[in-house]
Amino acid sequence: MGIMDTVLIIKTGKTFSSLVSRRGDFEDWILAGMGLDKEKAAIIEVCSGSLLPTYDGISGIVISVFF
Repeated sequence: MGIMDTVLIIKTGKTFSSLVSRRGDFEDWILAGMGLDKEKAAIIEVCSGSLLPTYDGISGIVISVFF
């Protein structure tokens, strides 16, 4: 990932439990698509009431949208 710091993934929902057990949740799909390890991400579940962190050290933001 070079000089980039942490990617912030803001989760607004979760996928179906049947998919999570087989393929992971939204953050797993996002990280795989970006070619990143979970250690390079801050995953915040705003759908569960988690607060957003300060943006110090954040190199990018991805928002998962669940309908």
